Amino acid sequence: MKTTSRSLVLLVAVFAFGLPVLAQTPRKPNATSILNNMFRVYSRSTSYQDEGILVTTRDEPTGGTIEKMPFKTFFKRPNLFRFEWTDYGATKLGRTKMIWFDGKQAFTYWEPDYYEKEESLNLAIAGVSGVSDEAVNTVSDLLMPDRTTGSNLKKLLNVSVLGEEIFEGVRCYRIKGKEGNSSLELWIGKTDFLLRKLRKESKYENQLRIHEETRRKILLDRSIGEVVFNYKPPIPLSPLP
Repeated sequence: MKTTSRSLVLLVAVFAFGLPVLAQTPRKPNATSILNNMFRVYSRSTSYQDEGILVTTRDEPTGGTIEKMPFKTFFKRPNLFRFEWTDYGATKLGRTKMIWFDGKQAFTYWEPDYYEKEESLNLAIAGVSGVSDEAVNTVSDLLMPDRTTGSNLKKLLNVSVLGEEIFEGVRCYRIKGKEGNSSLELWIGKTDFLLRKLRKESKYENQLRIHEETRRKILLDRSIGEVVFNYKPPIPLSPLP
């Protein structure tokens, strides 16, 4: 009888102390909630800036290429924006290209002699989407979700959490999803929900294309001087056609 009583006491103790522990075990976040947190952080930020690099790798039966494109992003709410990058396609020293919006007017400048006024920020961004290999779209869509193009990251399908990974010293969620025929992976900061890296892999016939954007020196809600969005190129403005 004593043994039975002791067993019952132990069982009661296990249930009494074990169940609360189980109840307090945090649920693992799913990919959708992580992405929604990321969208919320960007859409509510008062300002944003980063420095990054896009590496594009093409692999095909006849050979392959690797292209690198450094870039910078500046944003101040409600819609002050500047995106600039270095194009090494024309010269080994590289040429600066950029678009910006000063709150009233959008502009495009390609060093050394192309300087145009644009009809809107949306059209300025759309105009350089191809030449910037869509790097201009990634964060601008997150910062300004009301833009007519909308964020492609909000259209990802089959999203899932691959796990956690330390990327350049930051613990990140690693998210996987599908965008059309392309597969995407995102590295999103676990505590701040900022996008540190995007990797897109696409296959076209016999060609494999890998697009990798890495963003560093990310500053959120910091002061940015108005001069950043009022850039004056060293050449006169070209008239609109």
